[in-house]
Amino acid sequence: MLRTGFHAKLSKPCRAASRAARRKNLVLAMMAGSAAHRVRETAAGLPRCVIADAKEQVPDFKRPS
Repeated sequence: MLRTGFHAKLSKPCRAASRAARRKNLVLAMMAGSAAHRVRETAAGLPRCVIADAKEQVPDFKRPS
């Protein structure tokens, strides 16, 4: 019987380590992406007075678009 698709890949132990590393990197990238998105959303929702105060304290602070 010919094995095809996802299960055929599971039978190759030599690639298991690289596959696990790719999966880990993908999860880390997704976590980093969602955290950055939350930060952008939070900064975009700040009132103008808070933005102005932050600009005085940190000259290169920019309101995200």
